[in-house]
Amino acid sequence: MWKVTYASDSLDPNPTIKIFEFHHEMEDWVQNSVAKTMQGLHRISKNVYRSQKEMIELEEIEFSLFKIEKVYPS
Repeated sequence: MWKVTYASDSLDPNPTIKIFEFHHEMEDWVQNSVAKTMQGLHRISKNVYRSQKEMIELEEIEFSLFKIEKVYPS
């Protein structure tokens, strides 16, 4: 099983916590969550020019907000 803790920012006092039975389900959820956030940033960035490098850096920051742990059922 996999436990994912996802904070909306580095100071989030109430992060989202999800448990996945399978690794591929966890990976899919993380990828989809990051993609959804990046799509939102892309819509915002149409009004403010962002370089490809800046978008990559923002994506890296977004991935850093996830903590993934392997957990074992009790």
